Amino acid sequence: MNDIKEEIRNQLQKTKPDVEKLKSLFESVFSDNDQLISNKKGFSSHVNQNDTVQYLETLTANIPGTNVFVVDRDMNVIYANGKEMEEFGFSRRHYEGKNFLDLWKKDEASLLKPLYIKALKGRRMIDEVSYADDYYRITIIPLRNTEGEVDSCMSIMTNISSEINQNLDLKKAKEEAEAANRTKSEFMANMSHEIRTPLNSVIGFTEQLGKTTLDSEQRKFLNLIEGASEHLLSIVNEILILMKIGSGSLFIEHIPFSVRSVFNQSINVLKIKAKKKGLDFGYSVSNQMPEVLIGDPVRFKQIIINLLSNAIKFTELGLVKCHLGVKKTDGKVVTVDLTVKDSGIGIHKEEMDTIFNAFAQSDTSETRKFGGSGLGLTIVKELVEIQNGTIGVKSIKNRGTTFTVELPFEIGLPEEIDEDDQAFEYDTGLVSHLRILLVDDDETNRLLAKTILKSWKVHFDEVEDGMRALNLLEKNRYDIVLMDIHMPEISGTEIVKKVRKNKRNINHHTRFIAVTANIVKEDLNAYESAGMDDHLIKPYREEALFNKICKVMDLKAGKNVDKRGVEGIADLGIESESEKPYDLNELISVAKGDVYFFNKTLKSYIQSAEKIKSTVKDLDKNSDTEKIGEKAHKLISSSRFLGLSEIANICVQIEDKALKDRSDDISRLTNQLIAKLDRVVPMLKNEYISQ
Repeated sequence: MNDIKEEIRNQLQKTKPDVEKLKSLFESVFSDNDQLISNKKGFSSHVNQNDTVQYLETLTANIPGTNVFVVDRDMNVIYANGKEMEEFGFSRRHYEGKNFLDLWKKDEASLLKPLYIKALKGRRMIDEVSYADDYYRITIIPLRNTEGEVDSCMSIMTNISSEINQNLDLKKAKEEAEAANRTKSEFMANMSHEIRTPLNSVIGFTEQLGKTTLDSEQRKFLNLIEGASEHLLSIVNEILILMKIGSGSLFIEHIPFSVRSVFNQSINVLKIKAKKKGLDFGYSVSNQMPEVLIGDPVRFKQIIINLLSNAIKFTELGLVKCHLGVKKTDGKVVTVDLTVKDSGIGIHKEEMDTIFNAFAQSDTSETRKFGGSGLGLTIVKELVEIQNGTIGVKSIKNRGTTFTVELPFEIGLPEEIDEDDQAFEYDTGLVSHLRILLVDDDETNRLLAKTILKSWKVHFDEVEDGMRALNLLEKNRYDIVLMDIHMPEISGTEIVKKVRKNKRNINHHTRFIAVTANIVKEDLNAYESAGMDDHLIKPYREEALFNKICKVMDLKAGKNVDKRGVEGIADLGIESESEKPYDLNELISVAKGDVYFFNKTLKSYIQSAEKIKSTVKDLDKNSDTEKIGEKAHKLISSSRFLGLSEIANICVQIEDKALKDRSDDISRLTNQLIAKLDRVVPMLKNEYISQ
């Protein structure tokens, strides 16, 4: 009985007209009689008096979109009523006295019969059926007599066509949206492939041509080609990023990374550009900055590079400064404060509201001469906001602009960083012993890769299609395969699947690198799921290919070239001494046995150190913090090159304090710097090699 009451209550909840009135009527019908009894003689002959039959019939006749049936154990209809009958022009006479299953088509009846059989065994059944192009939810409730035996069933059939149609419309809309996103992704992948593949040849051969002997005019033309191709690549990247943001397919990583490493990589990209323009280019990281953050290092780097690139582009004279500080720390979360300041052309007050719009630039001849796509700031804003950050700007026309970005990151631990993300010492001896298979259907891309591999003295085979690659992979053992993805007949992904599946293939465990112009995250993941060990995005530079090979082959100088390292030191007549405050191994590697170069580099550093020592002493007396910061900055990179990490760190701190004009701190740090240099310089003088 409770089941019946609950089911009708549920149906009433879905009705719109006179719901409260019907609910009240329902309660009055069953308030005095909690037993509803039926048998083959007829439903109405076994109910209570006091007009219960009238109430019940009124109730069942007025539930919108619903029919109520009671059938006996032989499936004969002994009661029928409901509003839905009117939709088909039927009355109770059309149903009562007939076998319920005969009212349905054979295929529909075959679906309903098992439900009624189970209901007559005491189980409550719910299913959906179709009838006359409409959809119904049918609920079948077993009815028991006074002995507690099930002798009939009540079925409540509710028209759910509108609900079904809405779901179908939603499903169709979802499928259309997914199809649109797939189309966008396919377009991005195709556009990326069609543009980045030829760019790989342009940028790659430009790099290789730069290693040859050229006269001044040829060098000038080469630089113009390099600049134009890099500019085109940056525009392509910006458009693809905006498309991914617009389609909601931009993936944000959540991984541990070294914030100083990412910051320095970003700075190194733009140092040369700033130097070429003669700008005062300064950068610093707060001492309070955690060593490791958890977030997306690639997107963080894009933000830094885009803002700095913008600042350098719009600054002809003066300075460009970048500082990475800590806004606040709350438990395991730190808010990083990135400030990029320049003394460039500035922004008009009325243009401030539009600078983050796509393709928006000041429409003046002064601004147009700088070029650009007008997408950089749009991308920065999108990347900042998608990572729950904020961006602000202050500017005065013809005096400069300051951008401020605040981004929240979780604080990580040094041991959480993936060591595979490091850059490797560029020593081609690390890879010269490898046997490589190069697979690419594009002739110019093969020629570029061959040029690089030949310069490394690597043994390699090349093929232009997948079937020939499979043949070679069955015959010859390779250490690594550089595999193009899009090829005729059989793709690179299918090749690696076949090799990985065949355990008898001699290259079953060989390392595969997917060399592709595709930058769609899902596709890159699919390549690795298929069996690729890693991927390299076209266009790539020689060092990027070198780093990728070293990574997948786990080639590290400390593990794999001990012999070459010892020979390099012996060639220069130097003994390795771990107790020294410096490390000359990098200089030794770069010198490659050239004693003159080795001595000249040492002499240059010693002269710079002695000059900075005396200059800093004089400046410190006058508390010229900005000049002190500039002098300290010049010693940072060369100190790191010689393994003088303590001196480099002190110089970074001095530069940081100079930006904040903290003269007291600077005085203390300059004293430390002078003391360190006083100790190191005499030791370095003893490292000169007799020729």
